[in-house]
Amino acid sequence: MADSNNPDFEAIKKKYGAQLENQLHGKTIADVEQEAVTFEKPVSREYTEFKKENLPPMLSWFEKVCAFCEKIVPIQPDKKKEQELKESLYIAHMEATPTGVTSASFLIPLIFVVV
Repeated sequence: MADSNNPDFEAIKKKYGAQLENQLHGKTIADVEQEAVTFEKPVSREYTEFKKENLPPMLSWFEKVCAFCEKIVPIQPDKKKEQELKESLYIAHMEATPTGVTSASFLIPLIFVVV
């Protein structure tokens, strides 16, 4: 491992750090990683129209329950699980959020235990 107190190491770190920052247009590496995590797939206008025409306009009971549970106790899933839930909901054409799904997964069993 390189010695961080070495002047040569510091010069190289400064040189390549500046080049990397220029390539990232002033963003930090953490900013770029966050953008990669929050990137959502673009949805075309044609797909949106297709979805409105071919899928029932009413929300399913699951979507209603998720929305209700999210309003009562919003429980945010961890980042990895959130991405998995977003992808699954997108594939299933559900209008629910990862927070709503996580909230419902905690509140529904709790209601059954209490009742």
